Amino acid sequence: MWYRYDIVRQFRRSLADQDDVHSRLMRAYTEVPRWWFIAIGLISFVFGVVGIEVCNTRLPVWGLILAIIIITIFIIPLGMILAITNQQLFLNVLGELVAGFAFPGRPTTVMVFKTYTNSVTSLAMLLASDMKLGHYVKIPPRLLFIAQAIASVIAVIVSVACQQWALDNIPDICTPNQSSMFTCNSLQGFATGSIIWGEIGPRRLFSAGAM
Repeated sequence: MWYRYDIVRQFRRSLADQDDVHSRLMRAYTEVPRWWFIAIGLISFVFGVVGIEVCNTRLPVWGLILAIIIITIFIIPLGMILAITNQQLFLNVLGELVAGFAFPGRPTTVMVFKTYTNSVTSLAMLLASDMKLGHYVKIPPRLLFIAQAIASVIAVIVSVACQQWALDNIPDICTPNQSSMFTCNSLQGFATGSIIWGEIGPRRLFSAGAM
């Protein structure tokens, strides 16, 4: 809120032509059409809806929309903090808190909601950071956009395939005494968070008359 005037001023400037040396040099390239971003957003939203419905997460579509609204609200202030201080803040606890109130008694739903709010915000800032770097080193915007899109699709396929292979082929994976130390500590953290914020829920911890 302290920087609200700076945010509004810079937003207005972003709608007009930028006159710094980098922007002048980048005018040699064709800019990315806005409908490319809109199309990616709509396609991603459709995949998100399909994912939460097919996988029986019990997260309603309005819950996914609520996660997107939270991301939209926080992306600019979190991006400013990252740009000014080089420190990235995350929405994991806020996502768990909101989902815990909205979906009490649904541990998986709370974790899916948390993952959407936290991961999408972090990835959006990484995308903006990459595009900013591309702007400074004069990579054509359309080429950069296409490279980011293709790399994201490949990353999703490869990461899911590797995870599934590991689950199917590594003996005793995600157990405390696994011989190669594939103990999956982050998954244990997720499991604990699902119990605290989903099964128990913030209403039983922070509401009137609670502990």
